[in-house]
Amino acid sequence: MKWLWKYSNENQTLWRRVICTKYEDEDYWMTKVVTTPYGTSLWRSIRVLWEEVKPNFKMKVGNGNKIKFWKDEWHEKGNLETLFPDSYNLAMFQQRTIAELLTPQGWNFILKRQPNDWEVMTLIELLNMVINFM
Repeated sequence: MKWLWKYSNENQTLWRRVICTKYEDEDYWMTKVVTTPYGTSLWRSIRVLWEEVKPNFKMKVGNGNKIKFWKDEWHEKGNLETLFPDSYNLAMFQQRTIAELLTPQGWNFILKRQPNDWEVMTLIELLNMVINFM
């Protein structure tokens, strides 16, 4: 578990860059699941533990550069993609971080199209939920 913690915190170390290159980053916190059926991989054994450890992590937003707005569970109520699926589907950029969506004027959700009336209400609910993070 120590290596999972190190992986999610030591961004610029050589060993992490090697792991990222070999197994590809899934997000800022972990690599993709190792699915190769051959050979023995130490990282594969470590990576399997991530699903057990992840629920015990609490994300600290900080400057928002590492936390994906929709995908990561940074809000106390949970993952925003799951809580607001219609708003998520309406969003043009679903992989953006908090820092990329938050401007000095407020949240900047670029939408694929004009929202329908019922979607506006959902967007307002979403904005009310994240307003304190400005």
